[in-house]
Amino acid sequence: MINTSAIQCRACGLAVVVASVTAVSVYFLANHLLISGDSPTPADLPSAANVTGSRASPSLQLVTIFSRHGNTGPHVTYDTYPYPANDTGVWPHGPDELTQTGRAQMYNLGVKVRSLYNGFLSPYYKEELRATSTTTDQTLVSAELFLAGLYPPRGYDLWDRRVLWQPIPVFPNYHDHSELTFPVNSQTCLRFHEAQMESLAQFLERYGPDMTAVLRQVQNLSGIDVFGYRLDSGSPALLDSMWMLWENIIHAVNEGLVLPDWLKSVYPEPTRTLVAKMVKAYSFQSDTTIRLNQGLLFQDMVRQMKISTRNSVSSQKRLYYHSGHENTLYGLAGILGLDVDFMPFAETASALLLELHRDILSGQHYVQVLYLDGSSPDLEPLDMDVPGCD
Repeated sequence: MINTSAIQCRACGLAVVVASVTAVSVYFLANHLLISGDSPTPADLPSAANVTGSRASPSLQLVTIFSRHGNTGPHVTYDTYPYPANDTGVWPHGPDELTQTGRAQMYNLGVKVRSLYNGFLSPYYKEELRATSTTTDQTLVSAELFLAGLYPPRGYDLWDRRVLWQPIPVFPNYHDHSELTFPVNSQTCLRFHEAQMESLAQFLERYGPDMTAVLRQVQNLSGIDVFGYRLDSGSPALLDSMWMLWENIIHAVNEGLVLPDWLKSVYPEPTRTLVAKMVKAYSFQSDTTIRLNQGLLFQDMVRQMKISTRNSVSSQKRLYYHSGHENTLYGLAGILGLDVDFMPFAETASALLLELHRDILSGQHYVQVLYLDGSSPDLEPLDMDVPGCD
């Protein structure tokens, strides 16, 4: 007789059920794992292939990874910005495209994951892996770079020693609805749009005066019109103006570029805190926006975990990887009930990892959740509490 155990996730009301021939308890343990910025080990060194990963335990059954893309160039820049979006000397790949830093981030994220799971993950067998992405340049390229770091060619896969890369397919994933975050797109889903507009109205009522004060302080030097700038996003003009300021700041900071001195009066604070609250209002303020944003992606992950609990040919997969956006991580964190204060901006090249384990003695299945902060050089894991999953 098959018994089941369910987890009721706070944010969306999704019941996660994993079945086994014995009684199964499913619980989430959370650690916050930080990735290294160290250079990757060359792919053809034997030591890199033979060391067992630190998380490749005998109980591990399946790993699911959701990542945000790497650093990109800004979408658009204000008039006096010292690094215009169309300046190919600074942004050689153009607006919204991965920078050299972003490319290195994603490659190194793949190298880091290899160091965690080497031995559990083979050098590369297509039967073990399914990689997906949203259909944007930045996420598709990020997926390719991540896989290049994770699966350096060895043996018969080394088709040219001058090219330490092997082709790995990345499939489109239409369950990730990060695009709904932009109000102009959210209108295609009325329930999401209504919930989002309600959250944004509450945010503006509470923090509108603070944002206005910040923007007025830099208006003359930036050229950003407090109430007149529009990004054609469907957002209120004040939010567009604030987002414009933040985009210009954070892209420069991520690339290690020097900000104008006059920005020091508003950055990091209060701009950073205001934008963190604004992002929450856009993406995951309510159960409705959380559920409609990434509910399907979460359900698909649960389906794959259920398959992996069965001893069948169809359960051969060991890694599911999805390349997404900051709102991918926000939505999934919201579904799990995680405290999103630990990831207020889901830094570029960050990732959520969910490990499915089977206890060697009891046969019970459980899930561990980890977060990799793409901006941190520290490899020490930080614990996270997942409500209702003790």
